[in-house]
This record gives sequence, C-alpha cells and structure tokens, in this order.
Amino acid sequence: RVDSLRKAALNKRQEKCLRMEEWESGFKSQIPWYVRTFDFIPSFKNRIIRWTQGFKSDCEISETSSLQTQKEVLSYYQTLLQDIDNEVSRFSDIISGLDSQIRSLEGNAERVKSLLKKTLTVGYEMQRINTYAPPKSDGEYVSMESFISKSKTDNINDYLDTTLRWRSFWLAVHYYECVWLETEPIVEDDIWKTTYSVITEKYRHLAMLSPCFVMTFYMLPAKMKTYNDRFLTEFIDLLIVDEAGQTSPEVAAASFALAKKAIVVGDEYQIPPVWGVCRSLDAALAAACGVIQNTEEFVVLEKSGLNTSQSSVMKLALGTCPYRKYDKGLFLSEHRRCYDEIIGYCNDLVYRNRLELMRGSGSKDAKRPEIMKSYPIIGYHDIPVASSEKVDSSRRNTAEAKEIAQWIKARFDVFRSAYSDIKEEEIIAVITPFKVQASEIRKQLRTAFDAQKVPIDVGTVHTFQGAERKIIIFSTTYGANDSGFFIDNNSNLMNVAVSRAKDAFWVFGSIECIKNGNTASAKGLLYKYVKDCKF
Repeated sequence: RVDSLRKAALNKRQEKCLRMEEWESGFKSQIPWYVRTFDFIPSFKNRIIRWTQGFKSDCEISETSSLQTQKEVLSYYQTLLQDIDNEVSRFSDIISGLDSQIRSLEGNAERVKSLLKKTLTVGYEMQRINTYAPPKSDGEYVSMESFISKSKTDNINDYLDTTLRWRSFWLAVHYYECVWLETEPIVEDDIWKTTYSVITEKYRHLAMLSPCFVMTFYMLPAKMKTYNDRFLTEFIDLLIVDEAGQTSPEVAAASFALAKKAIVVGDEYQIPPVWGVCRSLDAALAAACGVIQNTEEFVVLEKSGLNTSQSSVMKLALGTCPYRKYDKGLFLSEHRRCYDEIIGYCNDLVYRNRLELMRGSGSKDAKRPEIMKSYPIIGYHDIPVASSEKVDSSRRNTAEAKEIAQWIKARFDVFRSAYSDIKEEEIIAVITPFKVQASEIRKQLRTAFDAQKVPIDVGTVHTFQGAERKIIIFSTTYGANDSGFFIDNNSNLMNVAVSRAKDAFWVFGSIECIKNGNTASAKGLLYKYVKDCKF
C-alpha cells in the first residue's frame, strides 16, 4: 500500500512538472513581447491577468483562484513540487524501514526454525532420560534415579527452566508473532463493534502478541460483554486473581464464569476487603433468599466463606482448592524481602512459624551499608508522651509527629548516601494506624525539609499494601496512658506494616503504650521484639 502511494505521488509530480512547463513556454508565447516588457502599465497588467485566468485549467481555477499572474502560478507549482518531493521521500523511508523489518523477520524465522529443531532434540533427549539413561557397558539400561545424582535431581526444575522450558516459551512467543503477521486484521469499520464475533476475534488477535490482559474485577465483565448483554463465558483460558485476600466474594464471583480455570493468589493475614454489608443484614438476606433456613445457620456460611460481610475470594478459594500444604491451599512459604529479624515478628504473629526465612540475618549480611550497622534492624525510639489527642474516630500525636520529622531530617542525607543506588523516595516511609496522624506527620516533614514535596511517603497501613521500603518507621501515635487498642486488635494490619521493611523496622512513640500486653498479641509481641534495641 505504501509503495502504491509512493508511485501515485511520483505520477502526480510528473503531471505537475508537465503543466509547469506549459506555463513557462506555452503561456509566454501567447503574450506579445511589449506587453511582457511593460507589464507595469495598468492596461497591460490587466490584460496579463485576463490571459492568466483564461490559461488556467478547470482544476487550477479552484486551486489558484487568488493567483493573478504567471509568476504567482509558477511559484505555487514550485511549492507544490517541493511538498510532493517531501511526501515521496517519506514514503521511501517507510518502504526502506519495512524492507529492513522483513529482512529481520526472515532472519527471525530462520532462528525459529533452528531453535525448533534444537527444542525438539532437547525434548526428545529429556523424554529419553526420563525413561532410561544411556546403557551400561554390559548393555543393560539403568533408571534415571540411578543415572542422575541426588544433587542433580534437586536442581532438575532449574535445569528445565533454563533449557527446555525457556526454549519452548521463546518459540511459542515468536510463533504467535508470525501468526499475528499472517492474520487478516479486523476491518476498520468493525473495530468498535461489540458483536460476539468481533469481540472474540479482537481478543484472540491481541492475545497473539499480549496473551495476558490486566484489569480489575469491576472492568472485567464489561470487557467481556457483547451489545446484546451476552457474556463471553468460559472464554478466558486462565483467570489469575492477585491480592485475593482484599476482594469480597460478591465483587469477584460472577467473573469466574468467564474463565475455564483460575489461580487465586493472596494472603488471608494481610489487609481484608472493605465490606459494604454488616453481618446482621448479610444473615437476613441469606435467610430471605432461602440460602439458609434461619439466621442461626449463618455461621455455616461464615465458615465456608460464602458470605459478604467478613469473607474474601482467598478464603472462598481455600475451601475448594484440592492442594494442601499445612492447611488448604498451596502455602507459599519462602520469604525473601525482609531480614530474618524483621519477618520473624510476622512469622510468630500470624504464620505460626511456617515461613521459610530465605534472606538471612541482617547482622550477618556483608552487603549491609556500614552506617546502618549503627542502628538496630528492628528496634524503638522512645518518645515519652502521656496521651494522644482524639480527633473524631482517629487520633493525633503532634509531639510525636514533630520529633519523627526532625529525626528524619537530621539523618536523611546519611541514609541517602548509604542507599545511593536507589531513588531517594524508596529509602524511608512512615506508617501509622491513623489518617489524622499521617496528615500531621506530612505537615511536620514539610516544615522540617522546608519544602512542599518531601521524598518520604507517609500513610496508613492500607496505603502501603504491596509496597516496600528499605526503612519503615512506625508511628504508634498512642501515649503512655492510652490503651493501644487499634494496634493490639489488628494483627493483619501489623503484619502488613512490619513486612514492608526490607532492612530496618523502627517503632517511634511511647514505649509504655506497647509495654503492657500479652506476648501473643500484636502489641505485646512487638514489645518483645524491640525492647532490647533502643536507639
């Protein structure tokens, strides 16, 4: 198509050049020499204008209506030819680029053929090894278990990931790129149609290049719906639900009908969903709809997760999953983000010591910045305050917020030099249980840094779900005479808050507020971890 446009532009250029020659020679021959010579005389000038208009073709009359003399018309043609030359040059560049891409694709095709041959060879060899190993000298075959040593069988998955599986994945990706190039695109007029055939064709076409589509549960049904309210049921090959512990069942349930299979990933011990229905209403609705005989039976729905007042998609999935590790579901036990000293708190608090701590101890990490060795990995900075200020349903501790801001400002340059290999916004974050306290800390930080924008994020635990920082400062907000109820009764929130810290978790506030508590509770366990590490 580009080549045809280029040829059309060249033909147009040739046509305009011929016409320009007619204006230069033919038109000139029609005008007496004395008229051309004395064209400044009004009567001669008017005659030239009349002859110019008479010499124009039908096309030129509309295109050059404002041009009165031969010189103006010739200037118009010169500009027009320059534009055509630029257009031809652009088309030539596009064709050159396409030729380069074709050569690249041809080269890729050859590499794909070569890789396919290697992959099939490796696949055949792996199949043969899985059945028999090479024969012994006496001609007898031995099993794979005796052929490959224990150390090699432990790493067989790593070996497959870097050989056969990697090659298979690479081949599949480029195979579908080739299929996409050979597939006829959707007709331009049909792109915005929402008929069943157009939508299915569109998604299959896109999936050749981008097989994974990312969207929320609120968007998914709309994207899988046709104009006549028909849904693409069982159209999705695999539905992967991330952060399923934060999603209420009624929000996600219908979307599962759109998929053939599902993998549900999440953590019941992190931030729960925001439920819009209270328990009593949930039970009453279940009884009214005949799901249960009476509200006393509602406890059965709570146990299974089939309710909308305290359940999650994660809880619901655990009840149907055929796999088991510890409890129902496949427990992902390896933890690599935090130093062992930090994640040990979460392991004791909610995971019943089932996490496998993979990063190691911070005190033994040779790569730990030297300046960080002056501070504990998990510890506390005591800010003696009698009590916090209650603001509606939230709390504020201005003295604590001010000291946190000043403490950070005095040492931020040191921390920035210690972590010079990352962005300064990724070094420190301040987490607090209360929104009002978060606002107060942000205000004090702006004052301390003397700037509107401060390279430190501050927020409640919900703000940092899924995030991480090298250093987390936890503002308790409570004073010595406060109960610390919110901390003590929200194990999930404390689990999230502590596990955001990669290298250091520091509690800032009145140590008295967490001192008195059962070591099995969030508050009492936190004191147990930090009590010997004051700074």
